[in-house]
This record gives sequence, C-alpha cells and structure tokens, in this order.
Amino acid sequence: MQNLKINDVMYSKTPFSMHETVIMYSKTPFSIHETAVMQSKTPALSQDEQKFAKMFLADVQNGDAKLEPGLAFYDYVQKYIKQAKDDLIHAHAEGMGIDEQKLRDFADAHPNVVNLNLNKRFDLLMETIDKTKAKAYIEKIRGGVTIKPKDVMIEADEILRDFLIV
Repeated sequence: MQNLKINDVMYSKTPFSMHETVIMYSKTPFSIHETAVMQSKTPALSQDEQKFAKMFLADVQNGDAKLEPGLAFYDYVQKYIKQAKDDLIHAHAEGMGIDEQKLRDFADAHPNVVNLNLNKRFDLLMETIDKTKAKAYIEKIRGGVTIKPKDVMIEADEILRDFLIV
C-alpha cells in the first residue's frame, strides 16, 4: 500500500501514543497510514486538515515529530495548523511593521467580511503599517515583482484581508 491517502485518515480523541511503537519502529508509509486510519471511524479530515496531517505524518516518518503522551492524532494536526498560523502572523507583522500582538488578537477574533472593520479596527491596523518594510515584504512574497509605492497599501490591504477573513 504505497499510496498514502490522507482522505482515508480519520481522527479521534484516542491518544496517538498507543500507536507510537508501530510508528517509531516501522517508518514505512503503510504502517504510518495504517496507524492513522486506526485512529477512529469518525468523519474524514477537512482539506486544510489533510495538508497538515500529511506534514505531521511526514515528520513522523522522518523522525522529526515530537510525540507527546496522551495526544490524539487530531491534536497533532491542530498543533501543526496553529504553528503555521503563528508563523504567518509573525511573518506578516515583522514584514509589514505591524504590532504582532495586535495582529494576533485580531486574527483570534475570527473576523468576517461583515465585522472586519467593526469600530474601525481594520483601518487602525492598516495605519500602523510601515510602508517601506511592507513594500520589501510584499515584493518578496510576490516572487520579487516590483510594486509601485502607491500600490503598497492596496497590496497590504489585500494580504491582510485574505489572511484575517474567516
């Protein structure tokens, strides 16, 4: 069974550690897949969760995952999702000169299109952008494409909206 299908990976609240031995001593895709599938008979992971489940399973296979007693497979997937979000918050804040804690608090509020600028909070966040830093950051994440100084705030607005809106 060489094809590792994360669509088949299920999650549960069963501690993943009960299957650590299989994973630690057998690094084949089959044993990792089989172990993950054993976790539960609950609905499959979402498409976003599947991406992080693949990362986790790859880390397990490579020996890079830090397995903790009592955590379920789904808990590891959620930890990977949270770490990716934290990394992106840090990158956006650092890259655009925004206060990281303000951006984190804003993201944790799970804004949507309707309440994004409630009490002008999005406008206030945009006002804190360092345009010089933001220009360099945006050009970097856009693959080196030069943007005009007048377009920096438009691009920053788009990036932050795409990131923040649930």
